[in-house]
Amino acid sequence: MIRPGISARPQPMFATVPGPASAAACFGMMAILLASCISQPSSAPATTYIAWPSPSPLQVVTPTQPSPLQVSDLTWRVDKQAGTLKVLGLVTNHATQPLGDITLSVSLRDEDGSLIAEAHTRAARSNLSPGEGSYFLALFPAARIPAQVQAQPASFSEPSSWPPRAEMKTPIVVRQRDGSGTILGWLENMETATIRVSGLTAFLTDPLGRPLDAAEDWLTQSVLPPDGSTPFRIRLPEAWDPDHIIVEADLEFARDAGRPIDVRIEVADSRASQQGLPFYLVTLTNQSQEPWWVRGLLLIERETEPLAVLPIQPPVPLLAGNAWSYAVDPALALPLMKAPPADWMPEIRIRAFPDPLESRPAVLAAVQVPVAITGYELIGRMLHLRGLVENRSETPLKAPTVWAHVIATDGRLLTAGFAQAAESMEAWDASPFHLALPVPLGFDPAAAEYDIQAYALRP
Repeated sequence: MIRPGISARPQPMFATVPGPASAAACFGMMAILLASCISQPSSAPATTYIAWPSPSPLQVVTPTQPSPLQVSDLTWRVDKQAGTLKVLGLVTNHATQPLGDITLSVSLRDEDGSLIAEAHTRAARSNLSPGEGSYFLALFPAARIPAQVQAQPASFSEPSSWPPRAEMKTPIVVRQRDGSGTILGWLENMETATIRVSGLTAFLTDPLGRPLDAAEDWLTQSVLPPDGSTPFRIRLPEAWDPDHIIVEADLEFARDAGRPIDVRIEVADSRASQQGLPFYLVTLTNQSQEPWWVRGLLLIERETEPLAVLPIQPPVPLLAGNAWSYAVDPALALPLMKAPPADWMPEIRIRAFPDPLESRPAVLAAVQVPVAITGYELIGRMLHLRGLVENRSETPLKAPTVWAHVIATDGRLLTAGFAQAAESMEAWDASPFHLALPVPLGFDPAAAEYDIQAYALRP
């Protein structure tokens, strides 16, 4: 069952909390916590709350003055796979008015109380109505295990309006082949004004609602018009039980909805590949006379069921008046334990969702750099292109990226793709690249034409 919101229960103003707990022992209910708004920062009174791996009477801290924000349910865990230490907790607004831009200071200390590391983090919903609570997550390198973990309010503001409302639609948890999980769903704007989505965070909780783990989403479309919606994806470190998950969205009313996007995004109908599985061609066309950063989402779905979400995020801006294409292979993108049934594939479609705030004119255009193919090979349903990108200038270049368009003799685009060859290239240096492109049935690599171009950014 999905709940549209939660109001935090009254808590003792100063409480002790346990350390890490086992995620396998938790039971609960998936809930949706959604709220946020725009405001100006100001300082908050500092009060310290301490969590130890083993409870102790010495954990209680006496404040010097009360705070409208209360930190509770503080805990921490080590994510060995990511090499990070996660600090999690709950912050509650005990004021009689909304509070916004809520940030917290989180610190790690050793047995003597000496500081090991400190970080500032935002609450998962950084704008809260009176009585509402939101979880938070702070990340540290897992180089040293702390004896104490402290968290305190760092800053907040008093916004002039209440947080906007949004609703989570049909969230599902899909298990992946490697044992991890993915949450897929829709986020819908319930307001009559445009809202901006700063991020989505999923929290795993125990039976009492205390956070045990968290995972963040960075693919959500940033601006939603009234009644607008966007797909989202949150990758989980493990296949969490859906009944133990709370998803929080950080929202605010958008002061600037962004200028009209001058890039057209088209998704061609599916094409049968060598082994019968389809692929799609996405084409980005810059309709302006200036370079553009293109950002957005691709939604792969079967009828109304979301199957996967992929980012539209080329590493270099699209040149003025230019068009770039790339292939999307749904069979590789779907987060399923096994390959999708063959009868599914004709029902799968892809839709594009450009982001009006993150897509914007580029201050500097990408520069074209020399590139050459050194070899190609057709293996199964994939064409493998290998080559070399060169920097023949006296200055370093960033994000050297190769775009390949494979064209039939009659001018039809057969397949396309791009790959970033390296993070950067020094002056007079070169970087190899490798592109694996799905090709249509009956493709002959010797009978095709290859349009290969490479671009990079000046620092």
